[in-house]
Amino acid sequence: MKNNRQAVSPEQLLETFTASHDGAPSFSVKDAVDFVAAALKPGNDEEKKCLERDVELILEGRIDLFYRSGSDTCYNRAAFFKGTCFKIVPAKLEIKEGILFYGARFAPFCSDEVFPDEYLLRARGAKTRFQPVACPVQFGQVARIFQMLGRSAIIDCIVAESDDNYKALKQASSPEKACISLTAFNLESFFRKHSFSEGDALIATVEDWKCGQFSLEYVPKASLPGASEREAFLTDFEEGIIQSYEEYGAYLELADQIAHAYLCAFLAGKDLRKRPVLSLDEYPALMRDVAIHRDGPDWTLAPVDETAASEVFEEEEEDFHIHECTCGHDHGHDHEPESGTEPDSSGPKEKNPLRAEDLSASAGKIGSLDALLEDVNAPLDYTEIYAMILDDLVNGQESSEVFVSKLIDFMGVKFADDAQEAVFWNFIEDCWEDAAGRFNPVTEEPKTPLRTRLLELNLKRIERSRVLLEEYSSAEIPKEIVRRMKHFHAQLLNTLGLLNADSALPEGSEYDLLELRVGDIEDAWDVFEEQFN
Repeated sequence: MKNNRQAVSPEQLLETFTASHDGAPSFSVKDAVDFVAAALKPGNDEEKKCLERDVELILEGRIDLFYRSGSDTCYNRAAFFKGTCFKIVPAKLEIKEGILFYGARFAPFCSDEVFPDEYLLRARGAKTRFQPVACPVQFGQVARIFQMLGRSAIIDCIVAESDDNYKALKQASSPEKACISLTAFNLESFFRKHSFSEGDALIATVEDWKCGQFSLEYVPKASLPGASEREAFLTDFEEGIIQSYEEYGAYLELADQIAHAYLCAFLAGKDLRKRPVLSLDEYPALMRDVAIHRDGPDWTLAPVDETAASEVFEEEEEDFHIHECTCGHDHGHDHEPESGTEPDSSGPKEKNPLRAEDLSASAGKIGSLDALLEDVNAPLDYTEIYAMILDDLVNGQESSEVFVSKLIDFMGVKFADDAQEAVFWNFIEDCWEDAAGRFNPVTEEPKTPLRTRLLELNLKRIERSRVLLEEYSSAEIPKEIVRRMKHFHAQLLNTLGLLNADSALPEGSEYDLLELRVGDIEDAWDVFEEQFN
């Protein structure tokens, strides 16, 4: 089997197989495995199981497919979303200026490899596209349009548009007041032709998922679906989101959660693809059973009961924090921008709560550990630090001071000033005391070898991130590398989170599966690293 793999890889064979099913909405995973097995000819049962697992891992990593490990069917996103219709309600500002910002409106329905300024928007039946234009705007005026991208994706989009945007966000007293430049599409003649007014809508249809191609159709306000249709759509949509969350947890980015929600609704017999009833701009104000979970590295749509516990600790609204590393290091516990199309005297009042930074001698952020870590561009977050503390406790380390000093050297960060460093020491010492108080050597014994392996992998991830940032200091890191780094980091965090829990690990076959999961992550990293050798 190894010799066959050297001749042709499972990835290449799966590429051939999926290409032959490109126009099909779905295909059988068994057929895919059989196709690969026919070429690689695995010998014994162990090799067959290994091959099946390899195929599943490859399918899970494909951004053009919907697949969850253990499923019998894999869905082609391009074919699934072909012809999908969704509603867009342009804001007052957009109608006035004759433009349409991309916001979060199109991202769930096209490949994330297509940059927003590459979207192809046309009027239905027209051949010419609406041209992208650069528009200066105060971020607070368009925050509502972007919020369903999720915090990190919002910042990534804004910073990717222009280097000046990054400077503007850093220099503004609050992100909402930053004057930035964003891509929009020139719909001036289209709006004028239809005498477009506030409340009217566009119905967008997915023409090509891979290329980000959409057609737009005008619908007057009076012809839009009524309250009963909106209620029915909202129920089915939120059931899809909750099902997606139950299957993937907080792993998916917010736009991908929405895409998966459409699939989950379809599988439940409640197809949303031809029901352009509720726009993503409108949805946050109408949420019932779902809320935006904002106390992690990225925003997540989660059932209300999942977010209730975390929101107990959200005593104040924090600013967006801008990051420079694109390998997944977002560590703020932040809140969404103020909703509303344009800030005015009749809209929601701007909230500027007193923060820890306002009463501190430190020039850096000290409001929370996550905010501080992000402010100094640390390559770690709380989950990883807590795992490192447990690893030290297992190995007999009794001094929190030794650990904190070692941690600072490992992170290689520069604090804004002595005051920020002192606060960091306090945060980590509190974490140490908490971990030491909960530490149980009996339950930790079976976790230790798995955690150690994951922390060694995390060290390799951090080293590779630093090399990439140095190599691409004057250029953009290839998107595929960034995507795979993010995917790998998410797998590490999810698995470390399981090991960080106080409860004992399961025994027998369930423990074997967890050990296999760690091995799969190690194998995936080795495959990723091969491209740099």
